[in-house]
Amino acid sequence: MREDTYSPEEESRFIKRLLNKEGKAWREFLQLYRPLCYSLAKRYKCQTHFDDFFAELIVMLMTNDLYETGGLPLAKIVSRRFSDIISAYLHQARRRPHRRLYEEISLEPAASFLAERDELYALLEKAQEELDPEERSLLNEYFDERLTLNDMAEKRNLHRTTVLRRLKKIYAKLAGRLEE
Repeated sequence: MREDTYSPEEESRFIKRLLNKEGKAWREFLQLYRPLCYSLAKRYKCQTHFDDFFAELIVMLMTNDLYETGGLPLAKIVSRRFSDIISAYLHQARRRPHRRLYEEISLEPAASFLAERDELYALLEKAQEELDPEERSLLNEYFDERLTLNDMAEKRNLHRTTVLRRLKKIYAKLAGRLEE
């Protein structure tokens, strides 16, 4: 999804979904704007406060900005509000930005980032299909079931370091498949 392809009606519907606190709409919002806002925070060397800044942005959007967009595109509202938050932080920390902070966030990088991510996920799924059942089981237990290495080792009657070595071999195998 790319914001610059939204018609005003589609954007209005998207904003209504956000205001209705639809989870899917907020996930879409996070996918689009979180990486872009992070790059802006990183540019001004205040990425350590990013989570606080982003939470403040969401509160601002939910309390005021989404109710009265004034016809501005959502990308412009987000970039201006996030820039305001960073400016306030820099002023309070007695650091001045080296140039004007109102930088318009372009969604082109987000669209290409999401396309690359989807392509990588597809390649990763294909590579996982080539693993043997035991290797898939190890990955599933570690990433999906969130078992610890100790739990996985107990389950297989192995030592923890053996499980760790097997996981590292699987990572290497997957990395090799992704590089091809």
